[in-house]
Amino acid sequence: MMLFTENIFLPSRFKFTSKIAHNAIAQLECLDSSEDVGIEGYKFRGVKGWVVHKKSGDRILVVPKPTSVNPFGSVLLVPGISKFPYVENDGTQITRWLYPKVRTITDIEELISISHKARESWANAFLFITEERNGEDIIKPGMRAPQLGALYASLAHWIVTSEIGTVVMPTGGTCHNSDGCSLCY
Repeated sequence: MMLFTENIFLPSRFKFTSKIAHNAIAQLECLDSSEDVGIEGYKFRGVKGWVVHKKSGDRILVVPKPTSVNPFGSVLLVPGISKFPYVENDGTQITRWLYPKVRTITDIEELISISHKARESWANAFLFITEERNGEDIIKPGMRAPQLGALYASLAHWIVTSEIGTVVMPTGGTCHNSDGCSLCY
């Protein structure tokens, strides 16, 4: 029996992590999202929390402290929470997924297979739309020059080889130069 329906914040979740040539890699399973869900209380064998019923039929157990109880396959820890739903994640709530556990891949052949499938999924799937600005105002949303540069560098590498590569680019953000620079915006 559902007690109430609410729009809640669900944090992103990683599918796997690994390392190649001392470089950390990871694949996201899902991004941060806000969803309308059904919520009901949960209490079983000393574990108290809430069951989130997603429209897809998936259920998530939300708990205020770590637990090994995992009745639905997904458990979200929101430390110290006493009331649910909590307000959207404003950075004060440190949520993390207890289950499913993030898988660590060590088999190089599996990593090569995963990267090959990822590259195949990108074929003819992108439109490289450049952001247009008038001063600080965005006229047309799109990618900034450093973002396009990273994409073109990656594509150039994979056009000539299927070997693993590394793209090194600035992270962006606010320019620390006194006069500013177009690459930081």
